Amino acid sequence: MKLKQRVVVLCAVLFLLGLAKVFLLDGGEGSAASRRDLRAFRKMEASLALAKGARLTHTLQSPWEVAAQWVGPREVYPDETPELAAVLNALATARVERADVGYKGTQLKALLVLDGGQKVVFKPK
Repeated sequence: MKLKQRVVVLCAVLFLLGLAKVFLLDGGEGSAASRRDLRAFRKMEASLALAKGARLTHTLQSPWEVAAQWVGPREVYPDETPELAAVLNALATARVERADVGYKGTQLKALLVLDGGQKVVFKPK
């Protein structure tokens, strides 16, 4: 094969790889169900206007007590939760005192003990 033909073949292969990346990995959302899930997630994300450095409006409870009251049989937190920003801020700023690998199950999870003895579970995926 001549050099010119090799360059043309190499360019064609690179072009096809570029198209595959754009359509299969980046732009192709997959099935209609996954696109619907992504739209629902983006809608939920947009509705959660979280303020930086948010604080609880009442001082009678810690953020952990507020979050513990949300958990129900069918939801982890209710749709209308103005204290969510304060709880997430407390999670983001609390110092981790101890970390351990979570127990039971097949998925990786980390058990973290935060400042003040609050236990949280972190699942990377």
